[in-house]
Amino acid sequence: MVLSNIHIFESRSAAFVEDKVLQENIIFHAIKTEIIPDYVEITKNIESKLDECSELRYVPYSQVVEPHDSESFIHIVTNSLEDYLRVQMNRFSSTLDDLGLEISTGPVVDFRLKSALRTCWDDKSVPLIYPEAIKAGKVFFPPSNPRKAIAITQNPETAKWLVPSGWYVLTKRFSAKEEKRRVVAAVYPPGDFPVIGIENHLNYYHAQGQGMNPDLARGLTAFLNSTLLDSYFRQFSGHTQVNATDLRKLKYPSKDDLIRLGSQIGDSHLDQEQLDQVVHQTLSIMSEATNAIQASKRIEEALAILKAISAPKAQQNERSALCLLALADIRPDTPWYQATAPRRRITEMMDWFRDHYGKQYAPNTRETVRRQTMHQFVQMGIVVENPDQPERPINSPKWCYQLHQQALSLIKSYGSAQWEEARHNYAISVTNLLQDRKRNRPIIPVTLPNGQAIQLSSGGQNLLIKNILESFCPKFTPGGFVIYVGDAGDKFIINETQKFQELGIEIDTHGKMPDVVVYYEQQDWLILIEAVTSHGPVNLKRRNELQQLFQSSRKGLVFVTAFPSRQEMTRYLAEISWETEVWISDQPDHMIHFNGERFLGPYES
Repeated sequence: MVLSNIHIFESRSAAFVEDKVLQENIIFHAIKTEIIPDYVEITKNIESKLDECSELRYVPYSQVVEPHDSESFIHIVTNSLEDYLRVQMNRFSSTLDDLGLEISTGPVVDFRLKSALRTCWDDKSVPLIYPEAIKAGKVFFPPSNPRKAIAITQNPETAKWLVPSGWYVLTKRFSAKEEKRRVVAAVYPPGDFPVIGIENHLNYYHAQGQGMNPDLARGLTAFLNSTLLDSYFRQFSGHTQVNATDLRKLKYPSKDDLIRLGSQIGDSHLDQEQLDQVVHQTLSIMSEATNAIQASKRIEEALAILKAISAPKAQQNERSALCLLALADIRPDTPWYQATAPRRRITEMMDWFRDHYGKQYAPNTRETVRRQTMHQFVQMGIVVENPDQPERPINSPKWCYQLHQQALSLIKSYGSAQWEEARHNYAISVTNLLQDRKRNRPIIPVTLPNGQAIQLSSGGQNLLIKNILESFCPKFTPGGFVIYVGDAGDKFIINETQKFQELGIEIDTHGKMPDVVVYYEQQDWLILIEAVTSHGPVNLKRRNELQQLFQSSRKGLVFVTAFPSRQEMTRYLAEISWETEVWISDQPDHMIHFNGERFLGPYES
């Protein structure tokens, strides 16, 4: 078979969140044929639902499964910049054989040698190294607060499980995709003992069972701990084990280059940025690969900013980080202090993601970016809508966003000595800003069909909701009872819980409610109305969602999409589900029925 489509998930927990299952998931479509296609379609899920915010790429088949790879590893690259990482890694020509090295799994399986393990030293034991001893590229032994044994008895029974003392490179065998690093390596220097024990949850590099050149060990460790190697490794390893086979598969720099790298680092303690800089300079990493690594770093920094200002969990993700970068015009090589605040529309931001970070989002995800990131940014006070024309119509193609000046000042300080003070001042200023906004927020007065007066916040879909309540309901649901009204600024304005209970309807509080729900008692119908400016029209997916949400109801369900104009309707015409209704606000006396033969027949003259 050959691969046609591959779909992966950003999170291991999202797909089965209701069952609390942590599981790597992949969906692929393969075709039984010997003809290799030109491209493979690769998509990536950010959200929990399949149709929400997927990255989309068409990748040459030879880049997914390399023709000359005897192991036929599958490389899943969702980011065009990361193609350069693969190109760079292919430039390295050395195998472990070329380096005179081998890699093995730690021989000591602790549960099989329980009687030989020791939690303290004695004159008959030697060090036993567990993963917990590996920190920051070095082995710290014994650990400060060991949770495992620290020694193993040296005797004829344990001799075959021990290795001669020497310079080794140890790597952890287990790491998950959510962790900061997939490959974690450390240098182990020779000690005062003739042999040591290496536990089974570690891999170790060695020279035919012996230690290796000290600078080779240091250089190999630096290479394995580089962001370049980590980013590349994630392209073909999605499981939780870093197997010895995976590490054997890698191409390495030459022995001389690794020794030169190791001699430059020596016993220095370098942070990740310093380590990457030395690796890039010593190994002459191509600028395109360096740019890809820098892009990944900028996204992590943007996430750190969102976390630092207490953004909601749902907005602490790559999509929101990219929106923040786009609004600050921070490209991979732009320092934070050079941030600016251009005005950008959603489409412009998505093009910017693609051009500068290689992140190409599917065209149908524009609304998700708006609803799941920009709406919350506005509510948090990070972003201002339409600073050039605040009264711009909600359906205007020129609707745009710009960083608030206070947010821009904060972002410029990121990474500097003033960051913590700036973050503290920002928290105070944005609290005052939101309070002032709430006090001064203009309102839309609305009169319900029963004469009750309510107020909607100005913005979003609320002008259209006002027209639904004051024009649609009196004409098409006379005497109807409005039991739910959503609001662009607040979660809801009306939520008649008791009325739902009286009608025998149990609502899942986690479900996405329609904008307006009316009980039309004369027909015993529930009218479920979506204002198209909020969640889009009632398409087949949304219709199924609403049916599921109101499955406990024995009332007839009527699905209505409300549009501000017929022109706006034409944008969504192909999406509107059959067996639904359409109402147009600027032509309020008419309905359009997507119901087929039920309404076939002549009109009276």
